[in-house]
Amino acid sequence: MQGPPEIERRRPRARLTNRNRANINEYGLRIPSKNSKTYEPNLNAHAMLVNTRTGYNYTKKATVNAKNAWNNYTRKRNEAKAKNNAAKARNNAAKAKNNGSSKKIEF
Repeated sequence: MQGPPEIERRRPRARLTNRNRANINEYGLRIPSKNSKTYEPNLNAHAMLVNTRTGYNYTKKATVNAKNAWNNYTRKRNEAKAKNNAAKARNNAAKAKNNGSSKKIEF
């Protein structure tokens, strides 16, 4: 006679791959690249600008885009950090209030 069937336990899988996890900070925000080459405008979309009299500096535009992306990231990170700290303060205050009332000794 055989015993009960063995229970198969599935291993939990991470939601993010290691590569994606490296690009996301503790608040779930995507960390922008610091390489300004990745921010160069699409040549097909801006092909007409190459022939303009003043010219179109792709590298300058890329550095501006990279700086803007980093500024937006730091702004969102600071907002998330403030929101997180406010939630921690509320939770700690609630815990302190509950702990204080539960320690009363009655005779």
